[in-house]
Amino acid sequence: MKTRLKSVVIILAIYFILAGLSGCGGQSSDPELEKAADVIHYMMVPRNLKRSAFAAAFENPTPSKFVSYIFSPMGAAEWPMPADDFEREQMQSIGAPIAPANIGFSPLKVSGQHNRQIVVKYNDETNMVIVEAYNNQAEEAIFTREWELPSVKPAPGVREIFESNKGMGLSYQSF
Repeated sequence: MKTRLKSVVIILAIYFILAGLSGCGGQSSDPELEKAADVIHYMMVPRNLKRSAFAAAFENPTPSKFVSYIFSPMGAAEWPMPADDFEREQMQSIGAPIAPANIGFSPLKVSGQHNRQIVVKYNDETNMVIVEAYNNQAEEAIFTREWELPSVKPAPGVREIFESNKGMGLSYQSF
């Protein structure tokens, strides 16, 4: 019994040491940047992604198309950004993350427009959307998160909304 307990303790100790060394899964020292990174993940959750025009825009969705979409005029309208206190309360009540106002978002590379920012990248080969957090335009990311882009079918009515927005001239790709 003592030997088994020792083994469990050793395994747990190794787990916590490795978890502490892993920058990908652990918490960063900047909760505001963490909240901002969560915004990207929230938009990728299947229940939200299937209600996005992104689901209707592409027959073969890829992470690069997702990143291009969320920074396009059509995609920008879907970001969970409250316009007022009432919207903020509603978003909080459903568990939607809200990016702090002082955090910027940039596609592909660090932008000179934001001191603190989330850079959204992609890897089509692994089907991953990559989020890097930067503080004061540092050369190295404070943390990196990666999430697999889920495959979803558009919810009822989404295709019609997408076609209507497209017909009004809204672009659905930023690059």
